[in-house]
Amino acid sequence: MGSEYEKYKKGFLRLSVNALISISVALGVFYFLIERGSWGFNYMVVAPVLFFAPRLFFNHLAFHRYFSLRTLKTLESSASALFLMEFFDATWLNVKISYFDWIMHFMFGALLAFLIFLGFLYFEKNSIFTISRFQAFLWMIMGGVIIALVWEFFEYISYPRFNLAMFGDPLVSTGADTLMDVFSGTFGSILIGGLIFFNWSKAKILFLR
Repeated sequence: MGSEYEKYKKGFLRLSVNALISISVALGVFYFLIERGSWGFNYMVVAPVLFFAPRLFFNHLAFHRYFSLRTLKTLESSASALFLMEFFDATWLNVKISYFDWIMHFMFGALLAFLIFLGFLYFEKNSIFTISRFQAFLWMIMGGVIIALVWEFFEYISYPRFNLAMFGDPLVSTGADTLMDVFSGTFGSILIGGLIFFNWSKAKILFLR
């Protein structure tokens, strides 16, 4: 992957990701200055870590031995899309479009299903264990449901304990809204899981080396 990766590092996607990291850090400093510390921490620390995670795994944990460059591109572009949507969700877009938060949960569920799929590919590539595509599909769905429930619980306990304004005030959220958040994340997992299930062999070829 050497020359191809070197070319990718100079390409538009990687430059865009690096630009978003800089924007994220700048936003973090801005929010700290106006005393909205939780958002500042989110943009200055959490977001850049998420951006750097895919290339860290590829470069320093030798994941490039198992996965194709397409995998890195998919993860970095997904991180960029989620960051931009999170920024708009936390500022003004969620006010303009009431269901925008459900789209965010849908995308997180879809990305989680993809990460679970990559995990199974890694285990299979290293002869740790092998599962059928149907088993993988069930795990992708269950992962989406579990993480969606855990996230809603985290939102609920984080506001009164830590006053994390970036999550809004879950104490005024309705049960229906919580259910829709969980359903959106689950549906994202089902959609990506289904696409992988029906294209199992092709997906392996695309994302494995």
